[in-house]
Amino acid sequence: MDQRDGSLLPSLNVNLDKGHIFGITKFILFLPKTRNGDNEIFATTLFKELGILSPRSLYLNVKYGNYSPKKFIFQEKIQKELLEQNYLREGPIIEGDERFAFWDPRHKQNLSKNKVVNVNWSKKNEASYEISESSISILNHLVQIHKSEHIKTDNLDYYTVGKKYFNNNYFKNLDIFDSISIAMGSDHPMPRNERRFYFDPLYKEFYPIYFDGMYKILYDEGNDYIDNELLIIPSAKNGAKKSLELIKKVNVNKLQEELSKSGLKLSIDFLDDKLKKIITNLEKILNYNAKNLFKIKVNLKNNSYVKIDDNYD
Repeated sequence: MDQRDGSLLPSLNVNLDKGHIFGITKFILFLPKTRNGDNEIFATTLFKELGILSPRSLYLNVKYGNYSPKKFIFQEKIQKELLEQNYLREGPIIEGDERFAFWDPRHKQNLSKNKVVNVNWSKKNEASYEISESSISILNHLVQIHKSEHIKTDNLDYYTVGKKYFNNNYFKNLDIFDSISIAMGSDHPMPRNERRFYFDPLYKEFYPIYFDGMYKILYDEGNDYIDNELLIIPSAKNGAKKSLELIKKVNVNKLQEELSKSGLKLSIDFLDDKLKKIITNLEKILNYNAKNLFKIKVNLKNNSYVKIDDNYD
């Protein structure tokens, strides 16, 4: 319901049969409030500057009939064009399958796992199919064995449980993505159904893709998200040092220029203040005590079968 505001145009899922916009044929027009407005443009632009895969996003006005133009956030769908724009070979794009997301009890994922988005690539040949099958199997197995001890969380720490189980890091920059997300005031991208990944078939690595951050760094008074009460997944703490190094290298003038191209005009002083706040929050995360981290363990006893006495919505 948040995608409708009572006017004639709600948020729109658009596929162009002819032509393209910036080479994009599939995109979403979001009502700005559904993505925390300016924060969405800021986040997608900043993550792109930091080397995290992020869909092209910008403000635009949509003219419909004789009505006044209406402001939307234009955002490309996470499809092969995103990979081409970032000079990546095509491979599986994986997202949380939400068909059963709200049937599962919040802290269990017996029914709800992951799915491949670009199924046409998976069907190209036998090799593509096997790569898709292998990559989605890895993620779904980690969903199944992921467990947070003592205090439950639906934030899925693929990075930590993957290292524990495989003794290897399959996730490129995921800890950086998680730490910066927390530093910008949101763990919204971390539940299984909100995660988005690209699997590189050559290096056998998963890259996080930005999706639906719901950050609040720009206009929240104080911006004090990191305190002694906040629990975070270990991935976020692990990525804090690397994130600090990246954020400190951000060229504020270039960031302002890219934001301006996307229809968001912010002053250098304002941007500088927000980057400093992210740095302060990352420093707090870096110094976090272990008691403020969710205890993530591997639970090999869990299986994906539905038990007869399980309760579903």
